[in-house]
Amino acid sequence: MTRVLPPKAKAQFDQILSKLLACLAEAKEQTVASSQFMDIDGSVGGQVLASAPPIAHPYQDIHKMYLAMFQQAKEEGLELREVNSQFKRQPDGQWTSTTNWVTRDEHASFVKAAAPVVEELRQSLRKTAAAAAQDWASISLTIELSKPGRVVVLHGKKQRIVAEPGPDLLDLVRKVEAAAAGQGLSFTGATWRVKDQMEDEEGEIDSAMGVIATTPG
Repeated sequence: MTRVLPPKAKAQFDQILSKLLACLAEAKEQTVASSQFMDIDGSVGGQVLASAPPIAHPYQDIHKMYLAMFQQAKEEGLELREVNSQFKRQPDGQWTSTTNWVTRDEHASFVKAAAPVVEELRQSLRKTAAAAAQDWASISLTIELSKPGRVVVLHGKKQRIVAEPGPDLLDLVRKVEAAAAGQGLSFTGATWRVKDQMEDEEGEIDSAMGVIATTPG
């Protein structure tokens, strides 16, 4: 079933799409682009129009329009966490778009569902760091869409070890993806970080995970 934004918020979002499509109409060589806006615990922003090479666009105007749309959705009972639109140029030169979004409640439910796996990740990261360097200070695992995962271990006097995650860590990432799918969401990436100064106890991990709805809105 298609997800639908509240009426007034949808009208505002339609205006945002119109402005973005007007910018894309001026593009010469780009065939794909995206627009993302987030409100993560009060920290708002995002790449309101991203492409390679960049396309000229009125960032501040679009940013303000997104802010107003998020506020309107909240007033209509829907607290958005992220809106993500993907654009593609068709053979006839016209641009089409697909938009997905996720609410704060949906993200919170996912985080709760993934918590046991994140704890496994915490333990595995500490073991990985200790095996890489006895004097490790921190270890992070970054997962991005369409890119290899990356493990970074900081140790000694600002020394760093960079490597791809091993099978054990990748298995745990797949479990996080499964937890998202179980909530009807799609995992979009994450960064997990553990520091040596943290207690070796449950919850002692910095975890930032992204998800988006799998059904276009």
